[in-house]
Parts: sequence; structure tokens; C-alpha cells
Amino acid sequence: MRKSHLVFALLAACGQGHPSQFFPGSAGKADGRYEVRDVGPLNLQLEQTIVADGFVPALRIESFGKTRVTVDLAGSDLYYAVVGPTKEVDDAPNQARVVAEGSTAASVTLAEAGVFHLLVGPRATLTTGEAPASFQVTARAHCDENCSHPTLPLAQFLAQEASALEPVLAQLGAQIDSVVSDPATRDGLKQKLASIKSTAATRDTDASRAFTLPLSQIEQLRALIGLSSTETPSKPDEVLTGDLNTLLGACEAVRSYPDPVNASLKDVGYGDFPNLSLHRCTITQSEHLAKLLTSLAVGNDSVARYRDADAHSPRELIQLLVNAGHRVEIATEHSYADFLSFTYKDANIRFPVWLDTGIVLPDGKNLIVPTGHSQIALRISGPDVNTSVRFYLGLSGAGFASYTQRRGQWSGLVANDTGSTVDGNSTRIFESLDVISHYLRRNRAEAAGLPRGGYGLVGVCNDSVALVEALTLHKVTSYPLLRDAKFDATRMEDGLDDALVSLPHDAAVQTQSDNSTQRDALRRILSMLPMELDSPDFIDEPLRAQMKTVSALLATSKR
Repeated sequence: MRKSHLVFALLAACGQGHPSQFFPGSAGKADGRYEVRDVGPLNLQLEQTIVADGFVPALRIESFGKTRVTVDLAGSDLYYAVVGPTKEVDDAPNQARVVAEGSTAASVTLAEAGVFHLLVGPRATLTTGEAPASFQVTARAHCDENCSHPTLPLAQFLAQEASALEPVLAQLGAQIDSVVSDPATRDGLKQKLASIKSTAATRDTDASRAFTLPLSQIEQLRALIGLSSTETPSKPDEVLTGDLNTLLGACEAVRSYPDPVNASLKDVGYGDFPNLSLHRCTITQSEHLAKLLTSLAVGNDSVARYRDADAHSPRELIQLLVNAGHRVEIATEHSYADFLSFTYKDANIRFPVWLDTGIVLPDGKNLIVPTGHSQIALRISGPDVNTSVRFYLGLSGAGFASYTQRRGQWSGLVANDTGSTVDGNSTRIFESLDVISHYLRRNRAEAAGLPRGGYGLVGVCNDSVALVEALTLHKVTSYPLLRDAKFDATRMEDGLDDALVSLPHDAAVQTQSDNSTQRDALRRILSMLPMELDSPDFIDEPLRAQMKTVSALLATSKR
């Protein structure tokens, strides 16, 4: 096995300065001696293995300008070419110029943002055009610099665009009015908005900390979480029946960009940017598969037919895909919640909501952290289905949602307990699907008649993930858990009762005086940290200092 170590510093718009040895194939076979096939994104977190039978795989890379990606390739006598950017997001890769090629270490500079492709194949194919036989390549990749849209701190944004403050706060105020019914809770949140306004006037670098909510004020926190721009499927209980390929649809998805706050502030948006490393077909399939998995899970008589077999549940459908050669990956993912998901031009505005945990650290100060988000991510790749979906309890109820947008880099991401069907984790994947199915049915019963589908009362995203963790991994890493304990009083005999009762109730602040309870909360808070302690993406140094203290306290308690 020969390994090629590639370093792509996508920095300035100039070529390599030497004659190209790359022999371009084609998107089909009409004008080239081999086929170039877009196989989706280069995975920057997990190892990916591709078996190519008679074609050259093209792996998509989204550059944000000055993006640097490191890749290790393993295969037999491989050659690679990096091409791009494509003129349009979904153009065939063979139409783009070559910016790097070879079989040893390489570096290329490139100014543009856009979509690039890493083509990998046998040396004779990419250098002379010889038709490829079947071959296999394994890629391990990670992004080193400029891996997402730029981040703009809230104070800096308000200093640059002072006129944007009133419209932004007005939009948040309108959202609070639409989501929060309790007058006292509504007024309390609006007072927080007013404090942001006064803090911003001083250009305080910690302007976002003005929006800090004590965990003890649980009603305000539950209401605020309802402002999140992230949603689960809009029709979670739609009955879906038919052939899987038909249900997943054609490649007609329209990429979603942040919506302008108002007509006079077109540069200020609300929402997430699309993930351009995903092909339009992946976006379409992800949207439809999320709805299908949710419908199958709630047990509403939905049926998906695939290769002459019927699936009546998520477990059965995923098993059929695995039998057909698909790879399924799972991960428990944590990040900071981007409830207030504003953008400015091509940048994400860093606007976390801070949570006063009520835990007093040795220096006498309360531990204050950004509120966290948790989800179970599922990625499927193979001959017929290539999707990225996620499960969590959202504003419109629990369900699967497509995973095709990019969160702001400031919110970070940690993928815990990753696994796939090819590394011995099939059992965990199927057990997770079973737990999710039981939970969705329970959620529909518990949330009936409650505002916002019971969100914040029967739990939040973290609660739904914690239950899956507890029953499949026998541990919990999510924080805070906000499920109201009154829902545990009635047993539903669905296999979830005991696990739900055993989960912590973090809003019960008075229990945190107990050392073991507080230590468990600190452990989960550290597990939720979506970046390394030395990461340059920390929101501020006070947060880094407190998280280092938490880490030291936990290390001491293990001795």
C-alpha cells in the first residue's frame, strides 16, 4: 500500500507552474476515456473508503478562501488531481482547471472560495487516460485552516453596523412575542435584549454575555430555546408509502441561504449557510429520507419498498440498505447552540446564549457556559442512497431532520462515540434506531396538546440524545437536561420509563450542592465542549479559563 500525503492550502488563484500530467476524463463517457463520478464530500472527520468499479471518484471540497485541508490516501499506485473551482456549484468536475496533481506531498495556493474536487485513481488512468479497472482508496482527512465561513463577534458587528441593531433586536422581539405566551417570561427575555443594546453601545467585547440566563430561570430558558432557527421536519407524521427511490425524489433541491432580516438590511441574514460540499442529490435525498425515517419510526403505517423488500421501521430500512452495500455512520454530536443565528454578508455573527449553571467554582464564581446542542448524526453512502440526517427533539417535536446546512464555526462540533457498519458498530446503530422509534411514539403521546409540541417541557434536544446514549452506550454526555420530572410520574411501559427516570434533572439547582451530582454535571459540561481547550475558536478567555478549571477538578476527583 502506498500512502500519498497531500496538503492543500487553498489560498491564491495561480496554477502549479509546471506542465500538467493530468488526463481529464468526463462526467460521462462521451468525451473522455474514463468516467469522473461525483461521489460526495471529502469527509473531514471520519475515514472513508471508496470502491470504484470502472470510474474515477471525485470528492467535493468547499473552500472559503484560504482553506487548508490535509489528506492521507491509501491505495495501490494512486495518482490524484485537485480541480476547481467549478463555475457553478453543481458543475461537473472535469470542467474545472487543475490546481494540484501528483502522487507525493503537494501544496497549492488558491484565492477563490467555491467547490473543488479531489480526483483519485490509478496512475495510468489520470496521466494517460487508460480505462480504470476496479480499485479501492481510503482517505483520512481533516481541515486545518479557514474551515468554515468567517466568524464576526457580536460587538464587532454592532460597531461596524450600528444601524442594524434596532432591526435585529426588533426581529428577536417579534420572535419572542410569537413563541412565548407567559407575560413574565416574555418581559424577562425582552429585558435581556435591552441589556444587549446598552452593552453594545459601549462596544464591550463580551456583548453576547449580556444575554446570560440562570438555569434556575427554567421558563425563560425553555422559551428562548424555542427561538432556534433549526427545525425538525414540518410534517413529521405524514404517511409515506412507495418505492424508496421514488420517495427520495429527483435531484431538485434548492439550496437554502440565510433570509435577509428586512429589505433595508440585505447584508444581515437569519439562518444557516448551505453546505456546498454536498451534491444537490444528497440534499434532496436527505430531506426526503429524514421525513421517511420519522414516519416509519412513529408507526403510522408508512412502508418503503427497496429491492423487492418492504421496510416498516427505520431498523428495517437501514438493514436493507446495509444488505445492498451501503455504509452507515453514526455519531453523538455536541456543539454550542446557535439559537440567534444571524449572518452578515458571508460571515456568521457570533451570538451565543450564555447559561449560568449555578455551579460555584473554587474561585467563588459561578460556571457560565454557552448553551449546548446535541444530536445523533447518521450518514449513509452507497450505490443508491447518499444522505446526511440527524435526530433530536426540536421545536416542532422529535424527529429526523436533514443535515445539509453549515453551522457557524464559532459553535464548534465534537463527534463522540463515532462508529459505522464496517467497523463493528452495526449493533449500536440498530439499537439507536429502535430507541429513537420508541421515543418518537412516546413523544407524540406526551406532547399532545402542549404548546410548541411540548418542546422544553418533555425535554429539549439534549434530553432526547441523552436517552439514546443511556440505553445504547450506558452513559450520558449531554447537558443541560430540562425534561420536567412530572412527565416521569406516569409509566408508559414502552421500555423507556426506567431510563428516563434515571436521567439528571439539571434545572433542579438545589441538588447541585451534592458533590456527586455536581461532579456529574461538570463531567457532562466538559463532554459538551465542542473544541479543544487550546482552540483559537474559544468565544473568550474567561470561558477557556473556567473550562480548564473544570477539567482540572474532574482530573483531581479521579485520583
